[in-house]
Parts: sequence; C-alpha cells; structure tokens
Amino acid sequence: MINRLNILTVVFCFLFYFGHASPTKEIRADVCIYTATGSGILAALADQREGKSVVIVEPGKWVGGILGAGIKPIQDCPNFDAVGGTTRELMKVLGMKGKSGDDSGSELRKAMRQISPLDIRNDFLAVLKKHNIRVLYDHRIGRTEKKGTDITAAWFDLAPFDQRGLPPAQAERKENLVVHALVYIDASYDGELMARSAVSYRFGRENAQDFAEDLAGVREATNLTPIDPYIMKGQKETGLLPLLNTDHGFGIGSGDYYTQAYNFRFYVTADSQYKISFARPQNYDPSQFELVGRYAEYLVGLIADREKLTKSLQDIFPGWMNAGEYNYQRDALITMAPVGVSHLYINGDYATKRDIWQWTCNSLLDIFFKQASERCKNRIPVEQEFGNSSLNAFAADCTSPRYTRRWTTGLRPGSENQYGSPIHF
Repeated sequence: MINRLNILTVVFCFLFYFGHASPTKEIRADVCIYTATGSGILAALADQREGKSVVIVEPGKWVGGILGAGIKPIQDCPNFDAVGGTTRELMKVLGMKGKSGDDSGSELRKAMRQISPLDIRNDFLAVLKKHNIRVLYDHRIGRTEKKGTDITAAWFDLAPFDQRGLPPAQAERKENLVVHALVYIDASYDGELMARSAVSYRFGRENAQDFAEDLAGVREATNLTPIDPYIMKGQKETGLLPLLNTDHGFGIGSGDYYTQAYNFRFYVTADSQYKISFARPQNYDPSQFELVGRYAEYLVGLIADREKLTKSLQDIFPGWMNAGEYNYQRDALITMAPVGVSHLYINGDYATKRDIWQWTCNSLLDIFFKQASERCKNRIPVEQEFGNSSLNAFAADCTSPRYTRRWTTGLRPGSENQYGSPIHF
C-alpha cells in the first residue's frame, strides 16, 4: 500500500510539473518586437543602432511578412528616389540578385518578374544574421502582464503553422516563452499583441462625422449583379447562401464593422523541387462556395464575346500573373478573396482565426476546381491557364490577413464597439 502511494505521488508530481504552464524559455532584452515583418525587421535594425538588445518573436516560420510571401518590395514603388533611410537600402537588396538600383523604372519592373519570395526571405535572413538579431519562430502572443499601462512581460504560446501555412486552433504548448523587455513593439498586421494588452481599437469603416470626411462610411451600392442569393433559388425561407449576410441597414455615411476581404497570394511553378499538388481540401464542401459558381454562370450567360468572357472569368480564377504569382482583381465583384467572413477575424479567438484561414484556402482551391467545370463552360481550362505547372510550395503557405485593426487614442468610452456585434455566417 505504501509503495502504491509513493508511485501515485510521483506520478501526480510528474503530471503537475509538466502540466503547469511554466515557460521553457525566458528572455530579457531592451526591446521585444512581435513579428518579423518588414517593419519589425526595420525596427530591430533601428533599435540595434541605438545600442539596444533586441529579440523578434515570429508566429510563423519565415521572415519578411507579406514581403516574404508574394508582395515584392519594388512592385508598387519601382522608384528608389521615392523612399529613404533603411527602407531605401533594403529595397535595393531584397530579391534583386545584384540588379542595380540605378536602373530605370521599366528595367526594375522587368527584374521584378524574376523575384521570388524565397529570394526575399533569404535576403532578410542575411540582414538579420549580419546584425546578429535573434528571431524566435512558431510563437504567437498569448497574454501580457502590465504595471499600470506599461507591459512588463509578454507570454507566447508555441503554435507552429502546418505545412500549408495555416495556424493551429490550439497551441502545442501554452506560455512556452516569456520575454521581459523595456519596450514592446507590435509589428504584426492584425495588432494582436496590443489587443491582448487591452489597448482600445476600432475596426470597420468610420462614419463621415468621426474625422469630418464626407466620403467615409457606408456609400451607395455599386456593381449590382442579379444573382439569386438564396440556398434554393427563389425560396427566401431556405436562407442566404454561405458568404452572404443580411444588409445591416445603415444609412449613407454611417460606420459599420466590415473590413476589406483578405486574400492569399499563391504561385505556380514548373520547378519539381517546389511542386505540390492541387489537393482537394479536407472536408471540402462545394456548396459553401455556391455564390462563386452562380456568379460564373451569370457571366457566361451575360457575355457572348469569348475574349471578354475569358477576361471576366480570369478576374475570378484569378487575376493577373506576376512571376508566377496570381493576385485578386479589384474590379471583379467576386474574386479569390471570400466575402462575408473577414470581419469575424478581428475579435475572434485563435480557433476562429484558423477557421477563416482554412475557409480562405478552401475558397481558393474551390476556384481551381470550378475552372474546368461545366458551370464555366470550360472557358478557362486548367491546362490552358497553368500548363504543366502546379502550386509552388512557398505559395501554399498563406500570408496573414492585413490591416485588421486601427489603433487610436482618446476614444470615447465604448466607442470601439459603437458599430454593434458582427453578423455570423
């Protein structure tokens, strides 16, 4: 009996010790930067120049943020004279492979087509290595400790992304890392560290009165398209199709809680080293994306000219190619960026965020499946559009949503929630 009690005591102590959320890593630095985005890396370089110790905590598995996942530094700004400081220095290096920064804009645009996300990541890594800046991967912010309004410690959960670049719903280990710093910089796209530090924020469109902007807030409807919105066509009682919400009914100039539709960039490649298959998503349900199919049918029935029809369908399936990269088209009513779910991301927990990432990836793959379907009359067959290419492994990694929160000071009490609760899908 005594031996049995001793064994039980040992087992209990073992479980208590390893089940407790004590961190396996503890770091102290002058500055802690959350996420290794371009701005996070620039902040680290600036802090180090001031003689401060810096550590970057990155929830994903690469550096560079959206610059390391498809957006090219010179894509929207091929003129180096338009920027200065460290930004200018990096723009001349990232992905350029020795291309001169003094070349004309046209030459830079030609060079841009040869830039890959891998090149940009490697160049960022070289900069970080040169300046001996430490990056800890696979950790997302869990909580912070504060003294008054000052953050005194930030706790991070070990939560590695999967091979498709999707974040997990549940962390592999809670509070696996704690960082004590004098200054914390949130360089993420969704402001999660600040949100978990109880910093007030708002999201969606501000109303026209907030900042005396006549064109702010809800505007007149545009691009009206006669698509039956009900699950069973013509039968309102069957409910709305997935991705659709009931109209919020706010008047012109009113604020609302909606945000831009986020999307993932992806690449196609003929390089066997990076090929992965266009696999059907787990638990894929095409009825969840019926809206896309009905829009394609509408275009097929509306546009008789084959060239114009192909252009319109390409705006969904999806847009223009840039060095193997496909991007959504802003002038299309429906694109590879799914509508009706993005606004749920901001206040969602990590499980909700994972669901939205998965939804977006499934939406993208659903578009591929529809390309060669009868609904599109085979107007853009896969072999015509993509040849023998398949998804680039780097492309399959999804980039994180952008610009989801706006941080403000001096908010009126409760003003961050003034637009009401989101409508769930």
